[in-house]
Formats: sequence, C-alpha cells, structure tokens
Amino acid sequence: MTRKLILALLILLQAGCSSLTPPASSPTPSLTPLPPPSPTRTFTPAPTATATRVPEVDLGDISLLVALDGFTVSVPYPYLHEVQNNVIIISDEERSLTISFAGDAYDASQSLTDVIERYLASLEQRGGNFETSEPAAISINGVEGISVDVKGKIGDVPLQGMAVAVSPSADFVLFGLATSNLGSDAAIWETQHRAVFEAFLKRIEFVDAGVACPVSSDPTYGYSETNPIQVGGDIFEGPSRAQAYLNHLRGPNGEALTYEREGSFPGNDTILDAYRITGPGIDEVLYVDQYNFSPPQAPVGFTCSGAFPLSQP
Repeated sequence: MTRKLILALLILLQAGCSSLTPPASSPTPSLTPLPPPSPTRTFTPAPTATATRVPEVDLGDISLLVALDGFTVSVPYPYLHEVQNNVIIISDEERSLTISFAGDAYDASQSLTDVIERYLASLEQRGGNFETSEPAAISINGVEGISVDVKGKIGDVPLQGMAVAVSPSADFVLFGLATSNLGSDAAIWETQHRAVFEAFLKRIEFVDAGVACPVSSDPTYGYSETNPIQVGGDIFEGPSRAQAYLNHLRGPNGEALTYEREGSFPGNDTILDAYRITGPGIDEVLYVDQYNFSPPQAPVGFTCSGAFPLSQP
C-alpha cells in the first residue's frame, strides 16, 4: 500500500468513518521512502487559547508492544490500532483522537521541518487545510526533535493536534501526528488529548535495525524447556513481547517465517509457551518464557532482522 493510501486511511479514521482492529502478526515490511518534495509552506502561528495545563495521563499497565522497523510503541488497552507498511495508526474507542507514527528512510540533508511539511502537504492535497505554529524542541526516547501545533480541517471536520519529527540516526526518521475531532468538543485537544499524545510519546523506543542479529552459540537455546527464550513481561505484556520476538525471527538465509502457539505448561519454576515455527525447510518448536528476561538471541539455525526490539521490562 502506498503512502498516499495510508494518509487517505488516516483521513477516513479522523472523520469517524471506519473502525480499527488489531493487526495479524506478520513480518515487518521494509521502510518506504518519504513522499517527494513539495513546495514549502510558510509556517503561520496557529491561534492558541489560554488553558490550564492538564495533569499527565497514566495510560495503565495493560498494553500491547508493537514492533516496527526502527521503533516500537506500547499500545495500551482499550486503544485500537492498525499497522500498514511501517506506519501504525492508533485510535481511541470513540474515534475522536487519531494518532499515527511512521518510520521512514531519511536523508540527513533534509531538515525535520521539511519532514513535517511534506506529510502535512500530502494531507492538504486531499482536502486538508492547516495552520501550524513555529517548531518547538521535543525529546522522544532521549533523542531531540521538533514539534508543531496543528489546527485546521479535513473536509468539514475541524481538527486540532500536534505533529512531531525526530531522527535517531542519520538514515531514519520518525514522524508522528495526533489530531482531535473538535466536532463535539472544541476544547478536547487542550483539555484531554494533548496529554494523551504526550503519554504515547513516552512509549516510543528506537531500535537500531542496522545492528547485527545476535545468534546464540548454545544448541539448546530455545529448543529446550530448561533453556527457553526469556522475553519477560509477565501476564500483561508477555504475549506481545513474545510476538515482537517472533516477528523479528528469520530463517537461516533471512526467510520469512510463520508461527503458531501450541500451548502453555509449567517448566523450570516458570510457565513456558511452545511455538511451532515453520518456513522454507523449517519446522521447529521453540520454548518462550514470558516471566523472566535475558537479552534475546536467535536460536541456532535461525537469524533475525537486526537486534530484537526488547529490553528489560
């Protein structure tokens, strides 16, 4: 699916014309180029209302870790999400707030302002009309970037929100956009949704996809109930962390794999999950421990798409 279709989907979502469902587990697609350059718009300050700063939002502990090329994001319950290419689109249950994060290849000769301009210009070509503030500094997962406040319309739908851009490496950029539908509450962005988006930004972690895949030298790693793959996360985050691990697992020559959970059982003072992994010339059962953690590796006979996107929970 092209970037244009993804942006068209975002428009439909914000207008409240569709619903989102969690995506099926599948290998993460490759990065796609940024949209082609477009004439630069002049930033004009968006009107801002004087408002009392709302407290930070606690999104809770029940969440799903979604791993994409170059970054991960933890999506809390009951928010809905969908992944297309290297873009994740998140919505609240009422579809009054839409958040998207897109990871892309990046030419460091571009400015982060250019990145935001190109994405917003793509929306404007499809009926959007926005005013934006001057860029402000922002930090995401310890990396400095920029943010702009956004206000305008897509069609007849009044929107307000924020766009962000940050480049954790010379060849990768993350773009984020959050917009509130102001149709039923003109103040909802400032009173509720801004704080929600800021809480989501704290759930972003960058992954160096260029790091070599760590492969275990122990022939029992992952194959033995006494030496399982320890992804951690416990009952709430464990299943999504196991999926993030398996989504990054590849065959010996980088082949895409499929997996199916065969069940859980007690083992070695923990609870193990057995997954059948299949692919070209591969039919193996691997054991995963979601209650303990050690830096994950690929078992002997497997590779992975760069470093696994898992750290100590």
